[in-house]
Amino acid sequence: MAYWLLVYDGDCPMCRKFIQMIARFDREKMIDSISFADYAEQTDKFSYDELEEDIHLIGKKGEVLKKGEAIHKMISILPPLKPFRWMLEGKPGRKFSDLFYFSTKRLRRCMNCPHDKREIRRDR
Repeated sequence: MAYWLLVYDGDCPMCRKFIQMIARFDREKMIDSISFADYAEQTDKFSYDELEEDIHLIGKKGEVLKKGEAIHKMISILPPLKPFRWMLEGKPGRKFSDLFYFSTKRLRRCMNCPHDKREIRRDR
């Protein structure tokens, strides 16, 4: 059983492609995935709106990573991405993860993803 659970938008074509890419890179099966709609039916830890708004990476011990933090963690644990881990060190690495996340979120909005109709905000 995987240590991490990735909660994503199952109705978004780009999000589904991202999950397929993660599955290919996840040779050690460290990350399971579930759509936020299915996850919302199984738990009351998060509201539907919270799950719809951002990607969530949830650990077995209850740790919750969202947005750029979730991207940062996935890059750091997936073996094929090991050569790129040096880019994640320190503050610049966090900025890179955040930039990737927010750029993807903008692209998702431009693609008319059905669950991303809200204005994009950069939470700091």
